[in-house]
Amino acid sequence: MRACCDIEGAAPAAAAEDNTLAGGPPADMTEPSTGLTFPGESPDGLPILGVGVRSKFGFNVYAVGVYAKVDDAMNAGDILAELLPHNVDKEVVIKMARGVGAEKMTSALDEAMSGSAEAKEAFKKAMMEISPSEITDKHQMRFTSVTAEEGPGLKIEFSSPGGELAEKTVAAEGLSEMFADVFLGVKGTGVSPDLQDSIKATFPRRLAALSGAAEPIDVGGAPAKKGACQGCACSIQ
Repeated sequence: MRACCDIEGAAPAAAAEDNTLAGGPPADMTEPSTGLTFPGESPDGLPILGVGVRSKFGFNVYAVGVYAKVDDAMNAGDILAELLPHNVDKEVVIKMARGVGAEKMTSALDEAMSGSAEAKEAFKKAMMEISPSEITDKHQMRFTSVTAEEGPGLKIEFSSPGGELAEKTVAAEGLSEMFADVFLGVKGTGVSPDLQDSIKATFPRRLAALSGAAEPIDVGGAPAKKGACQGCACSIQ
């Protein structure tokens, strides 16, 4: 069963002035409900495409950011589906906003995934192996689509407050798409609708920067309305 909840009081994702159209690096983005900030680029040099919050029972559980390689061949009108395939370089970063047990966190992500029971079981096992028993609001997780010697899969990294890093790569067919779908919501609603809105608003700027356009490009390929905000929960018009 896919987990889902209503996001209450969602606000636009805040970003510093975007430099991408001027040839500069992507700006950091701050998820406003939690105040948690995500760097403009991942350690692997992928640009951030959007941020959002996962809330449950009125409490913010974590902020989430999605990084991905932008390709000018992507269909901007269906960008969430374009980002889903395993061969798209992407990372999902979760920054905790409150403490939660490792088993509860793992179960929540597992229940939100649809697909192979074998892949889901491998995911749960890896998560429990590298997670502390109690995940605090200082912990961070990074999930990267990778291709290991054993085949396509998902690399899970767990950063602790003291800087310790635990990681494990799970080679399981379809796992990276199953996990990405939890947030992109191509096959369902996704656990953070404002993350999806943020990605849709930010992508035209990333695409414009890639093509050298002076203004953001809308989903029809024409310049978007000048002054449209970047990385927010509204639609570029």
